[in-house]
Amino acid sequence: MYSVYLSFASLIVVSCCHLYAQIDIEKKYRADGAYLSLEREAASDESSALIDSILIQTDHVGAGHERSTKKRRQALTAIVADLLCARENNSPYCYRSRMSASFTGEIIGREPFNWALNKLEKGEFIDVRQGVNGVPLPGTPAQAARFFIQDKLIELAAFHGLVIGEMSSHFRRSDRAATKGLVIVRAASTKKYGNFGEKTKGRRMSIAADNPEVKKSAFLLTKINERLARAIINPPGSFVCLKRVFNNGDIEGFDYRSGGRLVDPSGKYQNMPKEDRGVLTIDGEPVVEVDIQASHFTTLRCLLGSGLIGHSQKMTVAARATAEKKTVG
Repeated sequence: MYSVYLSFASLIVVSCCHLYAQIDIEKKYRADGAYLSLEREAASDESSALIDSILIQTDHVGAGHERSTKKRRQALTAIVADLLCARENNSPYCYRSRMSASFTGEIIGREPFNWALNKLEKGEFIDVRQGVNGVPLPGTPAQAARFFIQDKLIELAAFHGLVIGEMSSHFRRSDRAATKGLVIVRAASTKKYGNFGEKTKGRRMSIAADNPEVKKSAFLLTKINERLARAIINPPGSFVCLKRVFNNGDIEGFDYRSGGRLVDPSGKYQNMPKEDRGVLTIDGEPVVEVDIQASHFTTLRCLLGSGLIGHSQKMTVAARATAEKKTVG
C-alpha cells in the first residue's frame, strides 16, 4: 500500500513539473514572437499589389493548384500583414495554434488559412515550424506553430513600396475584426487525472451574437479597442485588441457570469515578466498594476459614497491584523 501511495505522489510531482516547465517555455516563445491575429487587411494600393504579386508567383504551387477565392485572399493578406508588422516590431516570428477549435468564431476560417499558409510556404516566402505536444526540447518548436518571414517576402514587399517602419499605412485592422469574435465562451476546463495533473483549456464554443450580454460586452470592448488603437504602446509588441473570455459555457445555467476576464489574445504583454512591466508606457505615461483583491474595502467605500479614506484604511488594517492573528493562532 505504501508503494502505491508513493507511486501516486511521484506521478503528481512529475505532472506538476511537466506543467510548470511547459508554461515557462510557452511564455518564453510568446515573449519572443508576435501573435498571428489574422485580423489585418490591405489598406493601400501598394499592399494590394503585393498580394497580387504573391498570388501570381505561387499560382503553380500548393493546394493542388486550387484557385484563389475572396476568403483565401483575405487569409493570405492577414498572414502577410501580421508577419510584416511583426518584423517591424523586431519579433523574429509569429505564432498561433493550427487546431480547428482555434478558428471557431474567428473572421478567418481554418480552410482558407491552411490554403494561404501552404501557398506562402511552398513559395518560400515563409518557414513554418510545426507545434508539438508536451515539453519541447531545446531547439524544437513549442506547442503553438511558429511562422518565420523569409527575405524573399521582405524584398518583394520593398519592391512594391512597403518599407519596414511604415506598415501601419499599408495594413489596418479590418472592420469585421473590430466587431466579430470579441466575446469568447469556453467549455469547462478539465484535468488529466481528474482533480490532478495538467489542466486542459475548455474548447471554444459557438455563441449567439444577438445575446444581450454578448452585445453589451462587444460594445464596451469596441470602445476600449478604439481608444487603444490610437495609443502609442512602448515597448512595441503584437498588441491588436482586447477580448473577453467567459468560462463554463457547457454547464447548465451558464449566464455569462463565469469568467469574463479581458485578455490580449497574443499574450505578449500579459505574459511579460514582472520586472519588465515597469517599463511599459501608453502614450508616454507609465502603466500601473491594480491589486483588485486588495481593493475590496476601497471599492465598497466608493459604492457607499463614504469620503473617509482614513476610515477605509483603518478597516483594511484591522481586517489584515485579524487575518494574521488567525493564521498565527
